[in-house]
Amino acid sequence: MGTIRAMPAGRDNKENQIKVRCTPEQRKLFERAAEKAERTLSDWTRLTLVKQAESQLAGEQDAPKGKRKG
Repeated sequence: MGTIRAMPAGRDNKENQIKVRCTPEQRKLFERAAEKAERTLSDWTRLTLVKQAESQLAGEQDAPKGKRKG
């Protein structure tokens, strides 16, 4: 399942890495989702994390202080 795609010219190289531990089943799940989205695992993971982080932070702006879920 490890799809390899060439990085398009002109895109910024990503220097930083985040290592995440997961079970083999979780990795297969992530790989399947990335493949369905026609993205590399790295790209799919990065986009998914960015969406989730932005959504979570947007929700914090609306939540009263002291009432945020952690």
